[in-house]
Amino acid sequence: IWSTYKRQAEEYDQAMVTAWNGSMDALLIFAALFSAVLTAFLLESYKDLKPDFTELMFRRLLDESFVEPDFRPSLTAQVVNCLWIGALICSLATSLFGIVAKQWLAAYMARDRDDSGALYWSQLR
Repeated sequence: IWSTYKRQAEEYDQAMVTAWNGSMDALLIFAALFSAVLTAFLLESYKDLKPDFTELMFRRLLDESFVEPDFRPSLTAQVVNCLWIGALICSLATSLFGIVAKQWLAAYMARDRDDSGALYWSQLR
């Protein structure tokens, strides 16, 4: 009876792991593409956190008495960049969890499944 149970459990496990692996593959592809797009947006919005050095140099050339003002990025620029960075961190964390899940699935399927331990594996599940 244990060998029948073991065979059915292995079939179920194989189907489950195959489905989860497919889901993790799709998740990892989406997270990678999403991270790439987020990085492009982050690079563009990051420019708002720094002063425009070209404009400052141009003003200095036109007016020798020009004193460089203290630069403070706008609150909107700060909030937008915080949100972009937060989204990128979440996307990378999702990728990390996806990779860990795939490794766990591989370890789950690689465990020893000989017939002498059928009772052990039935109790383990």
